[in-house]
Amino acid sequence: MRFAVFAAILFSTVLRAETAPESTLYLVGEMRTTSPTGALLESSVAVIKRRVIPAERRIEITSHELKVDKSVAKRTTLMNVNGPEYVVTDPENSYKGTGAWFGKPWAWEHWKYEAKFANGYGGLEGDDHLSHHTLTIRKRYFDKSGKTTKLVHADMEMISQQAYEILVNKLK
Repeated sequence: MRFAVFAAILFSTVLRAETAPESTLYLVGEMRTTSPTGALLESSVAVIKRRVIPAERRIEITSHELKVDKSVAKRTTLMNVNGPEYVVTDPENSYKGTGAWFGKPWAWEHWKYEAKFANGYGGLEGDDHLSHHTLTIRKRYFDKSGKTTKLVHADMEMISQQAYEILVNKLK
């Protein structure tokens, strides 16, 4: 009986992934980096593309971050989804971690994660929330002993694909 229930849950999760549509969100907003005590360390503007690909059981996030010195940092985050959990990394394997989704599969509104840096110097943990128009990002970076080194907060607003492309082209 337990096996039958497990098999039904597994099959329904796979079926939902195969039938859920691909979707893309485009976002822009300020990324504020502070010390653990709240002192502002850095402010930047980020433009983000978040692509959800259920048929491949993954999510790709591409961000372009414009810094005060006018440099642009481009980052790619890869999430390999396995039911309500996922593995998170980047193409360079500079970090790796795990996370958990909350809400309707493939339309998650909340997720938590923790990742360790490959160089052994620590990692980060995050707690993100997606509403109809806003993505709220909260991250805590820590050293190898677990002590908080900095916090990152962002309230990203959804924009159109055209606005995203205009902004990204200006950052090149």
